[in-house]
Amino acid sequence: PPWPSVQVVARPINRAVGNMRAKGHDVQVHNAGQTGDTTAGALQRFNRAIPGVANVALVEFGINDLRSGVPIKTIEENIARIVRTLHARRIQVLVIGLLELDLSAVAKANGVPYAQWSFPPGQYRASDGEHINGEGYGILVERMLPAVEALIARAKSGVDPRSRRVDEHPGAHHRL
Repeated sequence: PPWPSVQVVARPINRAVGNMRAKGHDVQVHNAGQTGDTTAGALQRFNRAIPGVANVALVEFGINDLRSGVPIKTIEENIARIVRTLHARRIQVLVIGLLELDLSAVAKANGVPYAQWSFPPGQYRASDGEHINGEGYGILVERMLPAVEALIARAKSGVDPRSRRVDEHPGAHHRL
């Protein structure tokens, strides 16, 4: 099978596969995200959703929680639990904050790189005005690719994801 396996714990990131392969990475991407998913839902299906072969996980959750009134503290605790569980499985992690949801403190506290996905209001939005459109996701994927490539390199080298702090990761806390 291709190496490494990039586990996407988010939705429309399938475009990332083409971008990574175009840059010479032999990767397999499994999209474990579900439309409308929440951090609590992710935790409930975690063991079924994350295959044992995953080496890198992109964690993009919380915006649906926020919109449905879940307290930010609960969202942060759930994201931290997801990150710790992934680390226990020796999976490299990139935490992604979406739109108004800033999870940089969670990423920093757990020693993982962070990307904030946001655009000026009204730009790169789908017709519903809430979601990012295909062009916007393309821009975001291209911008986060260096952080994903750094995680792929760490996974290939066998580095324990818990062994280095976030400030040692290239592109750590880069805002997109």
